[in-house]
Amino acid sequence: MIDEIDSSIVKNAVANVLPNFQISNIEPLCGDASTRRYYRIRNHSINTLAVMVAANAEAVEWFQEISGLMKILCVDTPKFIGLYKQCAVLEDLGDEMLQNRMAGAGEDDYRREYTPILADLAEFQEKSAPKPKNHMKCYGVLFDLEKLMWEVEFSNNHFLTNNLDLPPNDHYLKKLGQEWTKLCEDISATAPTLTHRDLHSRNIMMHDGRRVWIDYQDARMGRIEYDLASLLYDPYVNMPQGIRDELATGFFSLTVKGNRYSENSSKLLNLSAAQRLYKALGTYGYQTHVNKSYLYLQYIPVACRSLLYVLKKENALRRLYDLMAPALEPFADSNRD
Repeated sequence: MIDEIDSSIVKNAVANVLPNFQISNIEPLCGDASTRRYYRIRNHSINTLAVMVAANAEAVEWFQEISGLMKILCVDTPKFIGLYKQCAVLEDLGDEMLQNRMAGAGEDDYRREYTPILADLAEFQEKSAPKPKNHMKCYGVLFDLEKLMWEVEFSNNHFLTNNLDLPPNDHYLKKLGQEWTKLCEDISATAPTLTHRDLHSRNIMMHDGRRVWIDYQDARMGRIEYDLASLLYDPYVNMPQGIRDELATGFFSLTVKGNRYSENSSKLLNLSAAQRLYKALGTYGYQTHVNKSYLYLQYIPVACRSLLYVLKKENALRRLYDLMAPALEPFADSNRD
């Protein structure tokens, strides 16, 4: 249900962008884990549009600016109809996320849906490399050690501390921090490409045969493996490990052609997946304990199982596995399919 303040904000935005659009209904849409709110608006002819309400006008203007960059980089993004103050009036992309399409999916379904998405990602990375870096702030913001470790600390606070029966002691957190620092140093050593920053199945809309990326306003420079890890180790879609490996191999074959492949890409994918999954657990903990939104509880077991898998799989992460397994295993063993 939309509150009176947002109702007024949305109506004013539509009246200024599309004066002839007579609103008959405003419907809240399922949003992301941010402060942005989304609404579907209808007129009496049952035509629909979407309205994004952001924190301020600057955030909306930045979203439009980076949307323009994404289109230059051959990413399909929501079509802008107009801006008014803190609102963006957009095309309505419907309700089908990639996550919905993958419910109950078999191996062939994963191949069919993810192969073109990974080709889109490879093209995006290739085209983003030569763009001038002085006019868009996203090119100057890095997934550096400070940012990656901030996310680790966030997860320590909002997942480990809030979910363990006995909060972790200082000695344990110090050893944990040392291992996470080693991992983050490895994946922050270079930042050769622009990253979406949150590319998973809830941020790809499937609409009229299109694969539309959303929620990319926090894009920044990072490793080519980061967005790949976000897609393949996505807790919202419990992808079989064999398919992950197959799709990763196919993606790396595309990056070889673009001269962006590293001999360490497989290892860096595992390291990126570990950091990304732990960051996701921090978000789920924050949403649950701080925002009292319980939607994300169902994804904690999948995230824990996947994190344990990559920590155990990669030799460089075995010490981190030994430290984290006692905390993660109780969650990983719950709600098994």
